[in-house]
Parts: sequence; C-alpha cells; structure tokens
Amino acid sequence: GLSFKPNTDDLRDAPALTIAYQLLKMGASVKACDPVANERCKILYPNLEIGYCDTIDARILKPYVMAAFGNVLAKTGSPKRGQKLCTSALSLGERSRQVMYLSKLRIWLAEALIENHAYNDAIKILKIVVRLSEERNEMGNFAIASYLLGSCLLKTQKDTAQIEIQSFVRIYLNRAIYIAKKYKMALLERKVSLLIKDSSVLKRVHATYL
Repeated sequence: GLSFKPNTDDLRDAPALTIAYQLLKMGASVKACDPVANERCKILYPNLEIGYCDTIDARILKPYVMAAFGNVLAKTGSPKRGQKLCTSALSLGERSRQVMYLSKLRIWLAEALIENHAYNDAIKILKIVVRLSEERNEMGNFAIASYLLGSCLLKTQKDTAQIEIQSFVRIYLNRAIYIAKKYKMALLERKVSLLIKDSSVLKRVHATYL
C-alpha cells in the first residue's frame, strides 16, 4: 500500500513513501500495490521510480512471506526450521517462475544455511545469486550476496586453497563495499568494513586489492 491507511488516496506523511525512497537509494527494485492511491501517487510524485500494480499475485506473495519468516526463524534460535521454510519457499518461487524475487529468496535461504553452518551449500547458492543479479542489474542483491559469499569463503578457509581465499574473497568484498558506498547501503558497508578489518586472512592481503 501507499497511503497511510486503507481505502484512501491521502498520501500525506505516508510512511510507505519514505520506505520506498530509502529502498531505491539502496538499489532495490520497488513495486507498490494500492489500487486507490496509485494514480494520485503518480501525479504527486512523478520522480518516484517505482512500479505500480493493482493486484498482488499470491504466487509471488506466498513464497516471499514464507522465506522472510524462515529467515527470521533461522536468525532467532530455530535455524533448522528456518532453513526448511526457506527451502520450501524457494521451490515455490522457482515453480511460479517469478524471476524478480528469486535472488532475494536465494539470499534468505543462504543466510539460513549459514546459521546452520552449512557454508558450502550457502556458497553454491550465493554464486548463482552473484552471477544472475549482476546480469539483471540487481545491485542491492548483488552487493549482499557478494558480502555473504566472501564471508562464507573466509569461514571455510581451512578447507579451501589459500589462493582462492586471497583472490575470490578480495573480489567479492571489494564489489560489495563499492556498491554499498555507491547506493548508500550504510549497514552493509559497515559489515564489509568490519569483516575486512577483523579478518586475519585479509590483513595479509596487499592493500591495493581492498
């Protein structure tokens, strides 16, 4: 929705607009569904570069909500249950063929896998997200996946050749922090900076690569 309450086109102080602007700054693709307020929003905010739709396809909403809930569960003490829910959500999303949300569903599943210390499985998924989100110009998803991928590679360094750590981690984190700065993704930029600062592996990497 766009308006501050249902069944009105009154957009004064509507929090949805503030959220939409912030998401756009972070590089997200935003769609709004408010049949009553859509047209008024187009007139009042012509520079708000979002998509408008009159209905929400349940095929999109169900896997998205499932994955979001699963991701929260995974991070709040129920990692196995959260992973199972995220896996089911991704399966539903792939069957519905709604490409727009698949990267986000995969990221949430990867985060659940990380909570379960299944780093190698998370790495496989994140490599797919990095490749596809770059092709589709989904810069927000690309940056998040790059950060998570670099983080996973660091956590599996004992099982990974040192040359891969020093090259791939550097590449992924460098991409992530560049996009985070460009699109003002402050939280992600802080996470990447802390990871670089705290990592004993990256401290040994020549500074020109970071």
